[in-house]
Amino acid sequence: MTDDSGLGGIRGRELEALLATSEGLRQVLALIHAEGPGAWRRLPAGAVLLQVAQRKYTPIAKSWGRAPEDAAYAAFIAMQAPSLVEKDEPWAVVTQAVRLSIIADTQAERLLISPERARRPENRPDKVPLQTGDDREYLYDLTTPVERSTAEEEAEPFAREAAAFLALAGWPAEFALTVVEYVSLRAAEMGSRESALDTLQRDDVARGQFGVDPARWAALLGLLIGTRRGPAGLLVRFILGDTLADALADPDLAPLTGRVAW
Repeated sequence: MTDDSGLGGIRGRELEALLATSEGLRQVLALIHAEGPGAWRRLPAGAVLLQVAQRKYTPIAKSWGRAPEDAAYAAFIAMQAPSLVEKDEPWAVVTQAVRLSIIADTQAERLLISPERARRPENRPDKVPLQTGDDREYLYDLTTPVERSTAEEEAEPFAREAAAFLALAGWPAEFALTVVEYVSLRAAEMGSRESALDTLQRDDVARGQFGVDPARWAALLGLLIGTRRGPAGLLVRFILGDTLADALADPDLAPLTGRVAW
């Protein structure tokens, strides 16, 4: 089964309205989990749910100076848990997971520690940081500056969306984010798509450390960066404004997606 027949043919705004309720979220998640690997990518309801989650959690992301994609990715990870369909208030569980993830990522950057350490209660801030005027400027940024390269700042939000795309293709979510962040940062250092492809295709050390075979590595680079004659890669598309739902619906990406599927 590759459609949403389990939802009784509900589509569009009706589906969004259904997802606003706890029962609707449980129903859609149960369908996705029952379909198995690749269901998020195959089922239209999966794309709609991701869009709903991004809109729902954009305010949380913005309150901590994060991109909306960060919140969407955190929600996607939280919704992988099979136990979520058994919760009385599944949206409340996802909201808490997103909030903690956003805070952890922000604190990790601020304190120069891993997000895992930042999740510990003793490392969490007591309240939302005080804004000083600019939408992304906070008091602790002025008192505790963290040096980050331009390449890192530009690559981060798009890497999360690309990692979510790979997770939908069966990749372990955290592993996908690690690989995509590496590729995106290396690509950002290059002067062109061609030079990025040439450099990364010869990067046998990183490929070996990630445990990715040469054929899948080549397909992954084509998917993320683009090929010399094919369509633009995911990172470029997200930079230009495409959403995760746009990428999932693009038939031009299907061949490469099939070759990188986990």
